[in-house]
Amino acid sequence: MNDFWSGIEGTSECAFASFNAIPDGTHAVAEIKVVEFMQPEGKRPHFEVKWKVVDGEFKNRMIYQKIRCFDENEEKAIRQRNILLLLFKLANVPVSEGQPTNQDLAHF
Repeated sequence: MNDFWSGIEGTSECAFASFNAIPDGTHAVAEIKVVEFMQPEGKRPHFEVKWKVVDGEFKNRMIYQKIRCFDENEEKAIRQRNILLLLFKLANVPVSEGQPTNQDLAHF
């Protein structure tokens, strides 16, 4: 083994960062940092939202949310489009007539 692997165990305990999850039901004030339309190769497109908690116990924590408006399960896709529309309304961002583009999302 060379120096590149020196001290590396390759266990899940060593590989994954430890952090305190924000518990379900927690209310926190957060601001939207970025909303983007993503189209990963070989996967369904989605909208990605990056939030930053601005107050309280989890202040400065970054939250990453994927809104999967194109899920193959139509019921899930409809629920996800409702989440996206709610986000537009809460942020007072003009709603585009069709699928939002990154230009539309820049208003966040």
